[in-house]
Amino acid sequence: MKDIDLSPTIKLDKAFGQFYLLNALRAMAKEQGNFRAQHILEAELSEFIPPLHSAMRDYLTLISFGEARHSGRITGTGIPDLPIAWGRDTAMETGIDYNPRLALPKLARLFRSSVFGSGGGYGGEKWAVIADHALDFWNDVTLQDMIISIDTSVSLVHNGGLCYQKGYIFNPNMCLYTFLDDKQGEKTLYGAAMKALEIAGHVSENTVRALRLLRLEWWLDGYTRAGYLFQVKPSDVLRYEPIKWGKKKLKKARKLNAADLERMVEACGPTDFDIYTKYSWLTKPHKPQPHWLEESYNDYILCIT
Repeated sequence: MKDIDLSPTIKLDKAFGQFYLLNALRAMAKEQGNFRAQHILEAELSEFIPPLHSAMRDYLTLISFGEARHSGRITGTGIPDLPIAWGRDTAMETGIDYNPRLALPKLARLFRSSVFGSGGGYGGEKWAVIADHALDFWNDVTLQDMIISIDTSVSLVHNGGLCYQKGYIFNPNMCLYTFLDDKQGEKTLYGAAMKALEIAGHVSENTVRALRLLRLEWWLDGYTRAGYLFQVKPSDVLRYEPIKWGKKKLKKARKLNAADLERMVEACGPTDFDIYTKYSWLTKPHKPQPHWLEESYNDYILCIT
C-alpha cells in the first residue's frame, strides 16, 4: 500500500471550463480557416490536456477500487485483494499497487454482477460504466483520444450524483451542474465558448492572441472589468502529478471465507472494529454486543454463516 496525497486541489469547474473554452475556440478557428489561431489553440491544448487527462484517469480508477470494497461487506462475495475498510481510502490506496488495465475489467464485471443486486445504492451499471470509462483513459494514445475521453466522462454519474463529487483530487463545485446544463443547451460554438469562458474565469496570454486573431477580443472587456480574467499559462491553471500505479494482478471476485475476511480486515490497520471483536466472530460466529458498527457486524456475520 502506498501513502499518497489525494487532497482535492484541482478546481473542477475551472478545469472543465478551460477545457471547453479551448476546444470551442479551436473549432471556431478551424471553421473560419484561421490557421494561426488554430495553431495557437492546439499548442494550448497540448499543454493543458495531458495533466487533466491523468487526473481524471487516476480519479476514475481510484473510486472504482473504492466502490468495489462494498461487495465483500454486503454479500460476502468480493475480491480478496481489497481490504474491507470503513472508508474508501484504504481500498483506493490498496488498489494503487495493482495494474489498472488488468483490474478495471474485473471491477466492471463485479459491478454488473448479481453480487450488487441486493446492495441498494452500491455498485450496479452506473459504476460499471465508470470503470469502463477509466479503462478507456488508460488506453488513450493521441491527444484527440484524450479529448474524447474527457468530454465523454465529464457528466458521468454514480448512484448518488455526479461522479466527480467524491472529494479526491478534484475540488467539487456546485457550479458544475449549471455548467453541464448550459453545455447541453448551447447549439453553437460561439455560445459554447462564451459559457465556457464564464466558468473558466481566466485565459492565457496565448488564448488572448487567438481571440484577437478571431476578432473576439471584445469578449474580454467585460470579464476584465469584473475581475474574471487572469492571464496565466495552462500549467499554472492545472498542476497534477500522476499516481505511480503498480503491476500486481488483481484476483477475480469470489465467495469469501473466514480467512479472507480476517486478512481483509487486518489490512485496514488498527480500528475500533478490530480491537473490539478480536476477530472471534470470524471463526465462531456470534451475536455481537450493541455497538455503533452493529449493522456492519451483522453484515459480516451473514457472510460466513
